[in-house]
Amino acid sequence: MEDIQQNPLPTASQAQQPGCLLLISAVFGLYQIIFAFRVLHFSEIFTGSPVIPVPVHSILSALWGIILLWGVVLVARKKRSALPYMSWSIIAFVVYSLLRTIVFTQSDYDQGRLPFLIIITVAGLAIPVISLLSREKQRLD
Repeated sequence: MEDIQQNPLPTASQAQQPGCLLLISAVFGLYQIIFAFRVLHFSEIFTGSPVIPVPVHSILSALWGIILLWGVVLVARKKRSALPYMSWSIIAFVVYSLLRTIVFTQSDYDQGRLPFLIIITVAGLAIPVISLLSREKQRLD
């Protein structure tokens, strides 16, 4: 046991691991792909909403699913651009989702939840933003 050296600071290769971003990107991407099929399959539920037509809703969900899952593919191919791509795509997706919720909120219940959703969104953005900042800091060092 005395021979094992413990290094509390991650090495450059450990710091480049996708970790949490890979999980978030995969989960969001799969959810969006599944949601796109659910919108098409249960279109009668979504036709009551005059705000976003069913085909547009499904296409947007499928596109976000593809964009987010592409980050997983980049990690699998061990591309250097995978981590920044996943970080920026997660940030864009979360901001898009929040803006869509704010713009298309119709019921009083949803309007009452907006402050909570904004706080959770800002907290959720911390993970990819911190990842981008730490990667940039390592690049500059």
